[in-house]
Amino acid sequence: MAFDHSSDYEAAHAAADVNRELGHAYVEPGTETGELQILDPHRAAVLEAWGRTLLPGDDSWPSGADMPLVGYVDRTLVLAAPLRPVILQALDAVDGKTLATAGHGFTDASEEERVAVLTAFEASNALEFTLLKELAYEVYYRDPRVARVVRERTGFDTRRPVDGIELELFDMTLELLGEVAERPSIVREVPK
Repeated sequence: MAFDHSSDYEAAHAAADVNRELGHAYVEPGTETGELQILDPHRAAVLEAWGRTLLPGDDSWPSGADMPLVGYVDRTLVLAAPLRPVILQALDAVDGKTLATAGHGFTDASEEERVAVLTAFEASNALEFTLLKELAYEVYYRDPRVARVVRERTGFDTRRPVDGIELELFDMTLELLGEVAERPSIVREVPK
């Protein structure tokens, strides 16, 4: 039907559910290391290759492979159980698509093959791709090495919106008294 937008509503509802789950699954930086609880070694390797492809890095920027993406996603999945099938199926789908098109898994694919598979996956599975992209960006931009590069290039401190800044104490008494002094007198002057 030409005016049936139910798929748009379903996608918006699914995105709201994902965001709600992520809101309850904050992973403190530094707690994402340790033994994996949800991801098996193969899926962890697929996720690491995904991060390396999404955030390749260069001489200035660290690579996504240098970040604790796998541990971060695993810890997030411990805290947000409803997201587990979404992430696990996405990793399996990307690996399966690479196997079907290139004859080997995602971890063994060339950079061009991985980019092609992820581009196709993003087009057909936007919600799942965006979820993994957001998780990768979250761990990437919280990393002190990346924060240093951002600060050096832009002057922006990526921790400032999270940590805030210390402000000098401001005595508003003088400001308030100044406003009172500028008000017209409400007392009638008596001639002397």
